[in-house]
Amino acid sequence: MACVGFCNAEASLSSTSPCRSTCPYPCGSSPAQAPDGGNLISQMVIPLPVGEPDPAARLRQISLESATRKALPRAALGGVFRNKLVAGVMLKSIARQRVNLVSADLPGPPVPLYFAGSQVREVFPLVNLLGTVSLGVGALSYAATFNIMVVADADAYPDLEAFANGVRDDLGALAATARSAIGA
Repeated sequence: MACVGFCNAEASLSSTSPCRSTCPYPCGSSPAQAPDGGNLISQMVIPLPVGEPDPAARLRQISLESATRKALPRAALGGVFRNKLVAGVMLKSIARQRVNLVSADLPGPPVPLYFAGSQVREVFPLVNLLGTVSLGVGALSYAATFNIMVVADADAYPDLEAFANGVRDDLGALAATARSAIGA
């Protein structure tokens, strides 16, 4: 979804260069690796198959690449930002990376939550932009719903409409593929 949206926006800006992107993706380590049994948050970089025209094939490729990379050990990032010197070096390193967008998809609770006695009706993920990254896409499931939130620096990412159109088209194509797969 973010992959084709990104490509649509890039194509509208420059039709002469091929669309390529690398996407950092937040991921948790297994609870067994965390000293307190919780998740340790880390990050991996996934190359996006932006040249693949079929949304279902593109999704399969991203899924396979994600599963392969998630199986590799990686250090948790939480402790890195406690040291100001290390955090500064890390942020400068992030700013120099060839990263076009950041994305996160998180499974939320499958049942409704309550706050101050009232049911929380919707939850949206917020992805922070760091360094030179000008586009963030978050997806979150919650109580049988699925919400997407896009955060962008409009000055650094001028063609948000092309991105939104690509996302809309891809989601429609994936929904149609899913409906045909279940015979609906």
